[in-house]
Amino acid sequence: MDYLNLGNTDVKISRLGFGTWQFANFSGSWVGSSKEESQKTLAIALESGLNFIDTAQVYGDGLAEKWIGEVVNDFGREKVVIASKIFTIGGWKEPNINSKIKDFYPEEWIYKTVDETLKNLNSDYVDLMQFHVWNDSFAVNDNWKKVTRKLRESGKVRNWGISLLGQDFEDFRSTVETGLIQSVQMVFNLFHQVPIQETYGYLKEKSVSVLARVPLDEGGLTGSLVADMVFEDGDFRAGYFQGDRLNETISKVELLKILAAKYGIYDIVELALRFAISFDAVTSVIPGMRKLKNLESNLAIIEKGPLPAELILELQNHSWKRDFYQGAWG
Repeated sequence: MDYLNLGNTDVKISRLGFGTWQFANFSGSWVGSSKEESQKTLAIALESGLNFIDTAQVYGDGLAEKWIGEVVNDFGREKVVIASKIFTIGGWKEPNINSKIKDFYPEEWIYKTVDETLKNLNSDYVDLMQFHVWNDSFAVNDNWKKVTRKLRESGKVRNWGISLLGQDFEDFRSTVETGLIQSVQMVFNLFHQVPIQETYGYLKEKSVSVLARVPLDEGGLTGSLVADMVFEDGDFRAGYFQGDRLNETISKVELLKILAAKYGIYDIVELALRFAISFDAVTSVIPGMRKLKNLESNLAIIEKGPLPAELILELQNHSWKRDFYQGAWG
């Protein structure tokens, strides 16, 4: 396992991270998880050298954080780097350039959420706390800067980062310039390739880590989708792949398989994960993993390293700009 620095810190995190949205067994998210399976897979991941876990308080209303805390504290808290996220006050909201940060992250909400996360994790600190959604217009506000500094000085939050919505690839530069964040989490996969041209050079120059989420396109890049498939009740992917989206995705994946085969790659998951780590700006790629077979496969794939440069160039022709999150929840 390779390890890279988180931002400009001395903290080393594994190139393969452990995403935990799949732990959240509630309607409108991922469903079908069990505590036993999820915790067993996480424990084996840590034993295998993976040391970076990404979660959020909203994943199962604190459930994912609690399950993580139990496993990590048994394994050794100091050996693991945990990243969580602060959800927007009052439920899900998407900010825009006219939004006010006090309507999303008032000071008292930030303090409260951090304390709840630490309680869930049964830990005195969180290694990286991220704002779950962000708009760069928030950067001019001084209150969030004051709060993040105080929480870092208190030792409760060791580092700060932001998480971007699906298409907000430019929505961070003023925030990066504050010097207060160590990471930007964003969607990056074979379909969503915009960050390569638009952001990676800048973030690399600023020593800010890219945390690449949804590398498998919510299952679209696993090869497991079939025409007319029916998702479990409550599975948000029924909306994500609604209408023509499912068959369009299957068709796009078939074209990727043909290209990959030219290079001796016959697993679309391998193509997707190795693509994500082919860029120096990506410090860690964080697929969701709750099943042991997927963990074992992903660990083996990461060990193969980046894709050949010529294949990367050909894959740029398969970039597909679309946002399936729009309308996914009705």
